[in-house]
Amino acid sequence: MGVVKISIARKHLEEMRVDVAARYPVEACGLLAGVRGKSLGVFPLRNVLESPHRYLADAEEMARALWEIHRRGWQVLAVYHSHPLGGFRLSAADLRFAERQFIHLIWAKKAGKWSVRGWVVYPVS
Repeated sequence: MGVVKISIARKHLEEMRVDVAARYPVEACGLLAGVRGKSLGVFPLRNVLESPHRYLADAEEMARALWEIHRRGWQVLAVYHSHPLGGFRLSAADLRFAERQFIHLIWAKKAGKWSVRGWVVYPVS
């Protein structure tokens, strides 16, 4: 896999930021979808763990979101979640459970404001 690039519309960044801020101090999670690397929609998902340290997306919400993404002819571009109590680095749990085919967007507070960083997790050979 070479350089991975997606284009995220400002309104989609804002939707994700509002989602992670509203769920604080619980980790927020969701999907960013679009076509050919361009964002077209955000799909927030409930964290069934209700934890500030880990997340597990609600299976029914995930199924509905994936169905809607497919129905629209879009693709999942990224998985996002927040680190309400930590930084931007992927945690050991993030790395263990990360889908290798998606970009991972991690939201964390920097200087009191929510910011985002993206990661690609490559398979270990």
